Amino acid sequence: MRRLLREAGRRLGDALADPMDVCWLTYDELAAHLDAADKGRPVPDQQDAVEARRVVWRGQKRATPP
Repeated sequence: MRRLLREAGRRLGDALADPMDVCWLTYDELAAHLDAADKGRPVPDQQDAVEARRVVWRGQKRATPP
């Protein structure tokens, strides 16, 4: 599974800082971006979305459950 995701991230090119950042995309985002890449259309930059999701994840990771 990791190889598949890494390859998907590689195909998105500069839209991600690291190919494994593909794990932070939703299925719909990934499918749409891969479709665009396959058709030779520009893939929107996703680095800001990935970083925002990391920030939320870090905050939730630190939270103490009730």
